[in-house]
Amino acid sequence: MAAAACFLWLIFLSGDIFYTGSRNGPNREALLKIRSDLSAGDGHREVLIIYWRDRTDDLRISVESPDTWSVRTPSEPGARNWVLYVRFGSGGSVSACEVRTEDGPRPASAPEAIQF
Repeated sequence: MAAAACFLWLIFLSGDIFYTGSRNGPNREALLKIRSDLSAGDGHREVLIIYWRDRTDDLRISVESPDTWSVRTPSEPGARNWVLYVRFGSGGSVSACEVRTEDGPRPASAPEAIQF
């Protein structure tokens, strides 16, 4: 029983594997700052500059394909961590941005998706 309690504490409460929503607050703010600094016409280079300027140490950028990049906050229980999806049009410039949870729905406190 004690081993199970220690395991649950390590996984869910210690913050070493999963963050709590309140601990992810600064990461969410940085993610939203990145989103607000993106503009129509920004290319891959500009997006990287904005990411490196505004990021926290815990945010991670991923390149799923040349036309879809994502910036993720650390994992939270229940896949409630936020993901900023940046989509690029055929010319290689930002065409859309949206914030979703890891499971897909838009968080209630996140802004609406934008299309450029």
